[in-house]
Amino acid sequence: MNILYQSDNNYAPYMGVSICSLLENNKEAGSINIYIIDDGINGDNKEKINSLSLKYPAKISYLTGDILLEDADLVKTFEYTQFRKNTHSYFKMFIDRLLPDLNERIIYIDCDTVVEGDITGLESIDLKGRAIGMVQDSLVSSVKTSVGMDDTERYYNSGVILIDLKRWKEINCSDRIYKHIRDIRTYGTVDQDVLNVELHDEISTLPVRYNLQPVHMDYSYRQYSRVYKHKEPYYGSEEIKEALKDPGIIHFLRYIGESPWHEGNVHPATPYFDKYLKISPWHDMVKKPSGKGGVFKIEKSMYRLLPKALFLRIFYIVHDRMIRKSNQNH
Repeated sequence: MNILYQSDNNYAPYMGVSICSLLENNKEAGSINIYIIDDGINGDNKEKINSLSLKYPAKISYLTGDILLEDADLVKTFEYTQFRKNTHSYFKMFIDRLLPDLNERIIYIDCDTVVEGDITGLESIDLKGRAIGMVQDSLVSSVKTSVGMDDTERYYNSGVILIDLKRWKEINCSDRIYKHIRDIRTYGTVDQDVLNVELHDEISTLPVRYNLQPVHMDYSYRQYSRVYKHKEPYYGSEEIKEALKDPGIIHFLRYIGESPWHEGNVHPATPYFDKYLKISPWHDMVKKPSGKGGVFKIEKSMYRLLPKALFLRIFYIVHDRMIRKSNQNH
């Protein structure tokens, strides 16, 4: 398998835990090639990451993001520092510049994940001739219209992406994305939105187990579907139920403003993170408060005190407004 991650130094420990979980649960895969887009990872974290290749059959290679940062036009085009700052999330969308000689499939995985099961079957999934495969986003709503999509269209989460590099290069995906941002508009969720809009016809829907998101771990399908009334085709209750029993990749996504590595978090996936943290080179990590302000403290209190169904409805409204705000004036 070819696997792609990207990280700066702040997220390197969390990426390291994800890599540890990947290797722990895919020992039968043979050699795994892990490519890391390095956005300033320091020597100590690299030493710990590299130590994983001594324990498991894996080859770890670093791709410098400097190649992209040296392109002044590219940096200027993707510069976005407003409501939802996400400076270098676009790096992975230029994988053809970073791996010009690789024409196979590669699986991109976000840092805020754990690979909880065998994912060797992911690489060979039928993409129906399309360039990428993605899992649908669990929290999207009619907000899709704020990025120019119809609310009956599928909207995907960019935390896990199966990329057919041969097809990606043939149809010039990176150039299309660059020109879209330069000539049409930028988006609040920089990489995810542009992938959904510009490459919508090139996305094949992956099974939900390959990007299992926390709302499905915390709410029953009935509770969820009463709030998130998808107009587009979405995963059914049985598929989500099976994914919960046999998850492939668990994507943390911030939950009530926090992640599993924050002290005192209420994230439903925290036990999974803690399990792999303990066997990783970062096992002595001390969790710290998220440092979020008063609004998130109020949100956490509401989460703990209100009936779950009521809280989810309030969250839906607030999250919807936040996403719409992030896409204003672009």
